[in-house]
Amino acid sequence: MPSAALAGGRSRPAAVPGGLALLTGSARTRFGAFAAGIASANDPKYTVVPLRKGE
Repeated sequence: MPSAALAGGRSRPAAVPGGLALLTGSARTRFGAFAAGIASANDPKYTVVPLRKGE
């Protein structure tokens, strides 16, 4: 089945793991950015100080 997907064929069993991988990657990126925003709000010196210096 994976060879059919690589050859351009459409196969639901081959598409499901690929779709799940894309969904997982998207969710991890979204929540990673959210966690980074929380960390930045807790300690803003890494954002504010470079902006004030003009870097």
